[in-house]
Amino acid sequence: MKGNITKHGIDNIISTTIHAQDNMITNNENIWTIKGATLSDKSARKEYKLTQDEIIKAINNGKLQYRINYVYENPYYKLIRAEVEELVEKKYGKKYLKISKLKKELDVTNKELRRLKKQTKVLENRKSELQIIINKEYGNMD
Repeated sequence: MKGNITKHGIDNIISTTIHAQDNMITNNENIWTIKGATLSDKSARKEYKLTQDEIIKAINNGKLQYRINYVYENPYYKLIRAEVEELVEKKYGKKYLKISKLKKELDVTNKELRRLKKQTKVLENRKSELQIIINKEYGNMD
């Protein structure tokens, strides 16, 4: 059901982005608060291999909306991911964009696998400790 859009879905918010003259206007300000719908200029450079000059040029040309945020008093640009992806697709092509997205997903998957392996190791150690305690204090009660 591609045509049906849920009230809270990111597709709904992204689809409300319209072009007006040379500036892009977002009808729904919530896009700035949805996890994954935005990214920093640093993340855009890392994920899509954009340069800071390309990002600034796109902002100045009205192709990217931005907000200035601060982390520990250090400013950075907060960008709308869909607009960055549109810029990347126009500049480097669909194949490049798809590869970039797949690499990002692979990084996230690898990070989650490392976390799960660490958690599994902790749980296996605790299991061994519990088995030792049971065997010492209560004998083997299988």
